Amino acid sequence: MQIGNKHVLELNLYDKQINKLPHDSREPNTIHEQFEHRWLGRVVIPFSTILTLTKIDGIITIKEPLFFTGYKLHKHKGYLKVMITMDPPVPAPIFSAYENFLPGETPTLMAECRKFEVRNRQLFLNRRYVALVNDSNGKRILASRYLRPIKPPYQIQEILTNSNNLIEAINLTAHILLTIGCGDEEEHAVLLVCWLLHLHLSAALILGQALPEGSKAAYVLVQVENNISLLVNPSDGNVYSISDPLCPLISIGTIVTQENIFANIQKVSNPSLMDFDLKNKSNWDPLFTSPRHDLSSIQPTELTYIAVNEDIIVELRSNLEREIKLKFDETRQHAIPQWNLMASRALREILSEGSAGSGFDFDIEHRLGQTLNSYKVTVVAFQSPYISREKLIQEVLKTNMHINSNKHAQFALSIHIQPFVNNLISCSVAIASLLPKHL
Repeated sequence: MQIGNKHVLELNLYDKQINKLPHDSREPNTIHEQFEHRWLGRVVIPFSTILTLTKIDGIITIKEPLFFTGYKLHKHKGYLKVMITMDPPVPAPIFSAYENFLPGETPTLMAECRKFEVRNRQLFLNRRYVALVNDSNGKRILASRYLRPIKPPYQIQEILTNSNNLIEAINLTAHILLTIGCGDEEEHAVLLVCWLLHLHLSAALILGQALPEGSKAAYVLVQVENNISLLVNPSDGNVYSISDPLCPLISIGTIVTQENIFANIQKVSNPSLMDFDLKNKSNWDPLFTSPRHDLSSIQPTELTYIAVNEDIIVELRSNLEREIKLKFDETRQHAIPQWNLMASRALREILSEGSAGSGFDFDIEHRLGQTLNSYKVTVVAFQSPYISREKLIQEVLKTNMHINSNKHAQFALSIHIQPFVNNLISCSVAIASLLPKHL
């Protein structure tokens, strides 16, 4: 399938259950049952990752629902073990990063960067060593010039200022990055580093290989209180300890700071086995023999953040709910769906409270109140950056909540839209099926 301008392999995970349908007195000695496939999460793998790596054998973090009644979602992440290859095999594309690009640095610095990459690739050919990167004008620029302190939006400053647990706050900060909009893994990571530097946190850019990003992986190394070092994936909002063996970052080649660039020359490249003392030259080869504090950044000193118009949010939420309900009408084969307004109102309150930063640790079923007295309620909720109406509708349909042969089934839908900045928003969607108990 295609998401935006990317072709991806999407794996959706379901729990297959068999549930009884209402008994029909006109058919004695018969039992009616139906299969239900309850959505437990998804994994999305860019086809470019499969093409460049030629073979994938590892674990990938599952994007799980915000909550699902009847299931207990633990705070620790869920993972999927995958083994993927192509038959017949397709050779990985080979290209030179230097071809068709103009030099953006002095000849001396360009030559020094080239020597840096060449000498380290002679040691470890398959590691990702990067000193120069391509800018939007087709020039090769020193990677360190992209890093500088930049004031983040007020939402992120409030999260970090008001949070008693800085590790949790870093997780929330990265989660907000899901709605930054157009940008690849490296651009997401660069922006997060710049924001963290403004907040006086020690942060650096990591370039390597990971799943599902492949050879384009970019993580952020940040040090928080008590000298705890964390690895942050700005592309999906997940945070890992540097000693976590389940971290999807499978290889580190380069670490970029404001003053220097370091190549990993340790025998191992998996972060859980590595030494992160950048001063140890037997493990890290620096581009410059001493930190370069004179490097000027090409980043602006500040960014302009424009608040999202509230009228747009209200109109978009109304349109999305209407179009999703219409799609339900089209895809339901057994009956026209009835929408339970009381349950929809309860779901909106749950999404609003959970998205405010407190999470969904409270008792969801208790919040549904009197609805549970009359109905057997099944609710699933997920969060997604808003890209298009079509994509959000497809994500709702992949929960399979609309597939129900019970003609008495009712449904409830609620969407909570969380505005970010510059017309970038995140959507939380809750969809429920309600089966009358007394039939």
